[in-house]
Amino acid sequence: MIKKIILGYKNLFLTASKLLLLLFLCAGAGALVVFPLWKFATSSPRAYTLFILVVAAGVVLALIARSIKKSGVKSFAKSLLKFLIVAGGISLCAALVFAGKRFFALPVLIAMIFLYGLVAFKK
Repeated sequence: MIKKIILGYKNLFLTASKLLLLLFLCAGAGALVVFPLWKFATSSPRAYTLFILVVAAGVVLALIARSIKKSGVKSFAKSLLKFLIVAGGISLCAALVFAGKRFFALPVLIAMIFLYGLVAFKK
């Protein structure tokens, strides 16, 4: 009976210590990543912005290349065209509404839906 109680407390202590160690490791890893980036951003904001934009563009290009390799050029082009139609239509609708031309936003929305249907459901 005492042996089971001691074993239970031992397991509880081990679990708590593992959790605490993981917390410290996460905080340490976060500090190792964030502190240099913060220092870089505060010392040279323009260079930091350029660096982040280049890294983000590299990631986007890598994702695009992986998508093309995985699904093929034709399928990727169709997906990209659908995305551009929806993103462009929503952006243009929002721009027209913010410019006070709400009446013209409705035809743009209808054209966006029609163009998307042409691209998505064409055989």
